[in-house]
Amino acid sequence: MHSLEQTRSFYTCGSFSQFSPMNLLERRVGVSNSKSLLLLFFGFLVLLVLLGHLFISERNASIRAIEKERHGLTYIDQLRESLEYIQKHRGMALLVGSDDESVPIKLAEIRSIIDETFFALRGVNGPSLKAPLAV
Repeated sequence: MHSLEQTRSFYTCGSFSQFSPMNLLERRVGVSNSKSLLLLFFGFLVLLVLLGHLFISERNASIRAIEKERHGLTYIDQLRESLEYIQKHRGMALLVGSDDESVPIKLAEIRSIIDETFFALRGVNGPSLKAPLAV
C-alpha cells in the first residue's frame, strides 16, 4: 500500500512535476493547489454544461426538422388529392363539345370538389409553412 506522501512524491518528483495540472495552474495563475483544484473542477463543469447545451440544442433542431417534414407530408397528401381532381376536370373538359348533356354537370361537380380541396390545402398550409398558395 502506498501512503499519501508516496503518491504526492510520485507526481511531484522528476519530470512529472512539470506536467501535472496543479503545478501548471499554480505557475500560470499563481494560485495554491486547493484553489487550482477548485478552478479545474469548475472549468470541467463549465465544459460539461456547454456540451450538454450543444447536445440538447442539436436534438431540438432535429425535432423541428422532423415536425416540418411531417407537415410537408400532410401538405403533399392534400396536394395529390387536388391534382387527381384537376386531371379529371381536364379530361372532362375535352368532352364539352360532345353530345353528352351530363358533361357540364360533372364538370361543375368536379370544379366544386377542386375548390374544396384547395380550401383544405390552405388550411394545411397555415402560418407555419409560409408557402404562397394561389388558386
